[in-house]
Amino acid sequence: ELIQAMHDKDVELDSWVYRWLPQDVRIRYNARDTAATIKLWRELQDQLTPGQQLVFHEVVMPATHALTQMEEWGLPIDRDMLNLLQAHIELELDPVKQRLQSYAPLLGGEFNPGSRPQLIKVLEAVGLSPKGKTKTGGISTDDKSLEPLRTKHPIVDDILEWRHLTKMLSTYVEGVRNSICPDGKIHATALLDGTETGRLSYQRPNLQNWPRASTVEGKMLRDCVD
Repeated sequence: ELIQAMHDKDVELDSWVYRWLPQDVRIRYNARDTAATIKLWRELQDQLTPGQQLVFHEVVMPATHALTQMEEWGLPIDRDMLNLLQAHIELELDPVKQRLQSYAPLLGGEFNPGSRPQLIKVLEAVGLSPKGKTKTGGISTDDKSLEPLRTKHPIVDDILEWRHLTKMLSTYVEGVRNSICPDGKIHATALLDGTETGRLSYQRPNLQNWPRASTVEGKMLRDCVD
């Protein structure tokens, strides 16, 4: 599970590891983090200009208190709906897997759609050659490179659908389930300074990274919010 998390660009690895730390370790870490923040504030507060002091006290602190309350309230998750989403994805995924495995004889063994070397061999065997390149100059099989080939062969639709469904299952269904606290809610961390533009952001988990409701699975995921 850790290896899978390390290779998934949408997984916040530090947050994933944090969840599995023993509670006493997390308590000590949070206590030291708080103490260090207070010490830094005492050292740095006199360096703020009057204008910065005004922004801090009139904007930053009130917003921080509001976000803290939001975090405490949490986001209630309907576990039954989440289970229904998982069942739906698995049902949709099964025939896609079967169709992709029909290309396994081209490799002389089982076909792993997540393996770029295997995928390149299969694509070449059916007469497809993606135009995109990786940073090292190799053949790219990312979605952008495969999209223009959709009308050339049905395997492309299956590959892209397989990626969509497996990502929904691993990153979102399992990710949401692992983030639910004993009270049945997700208590994500809101960050005022998490982006360069000053836009509000979230982590543990990143709620703003949820897929749009333009797909059935995206809509069902959003419907999991109770």
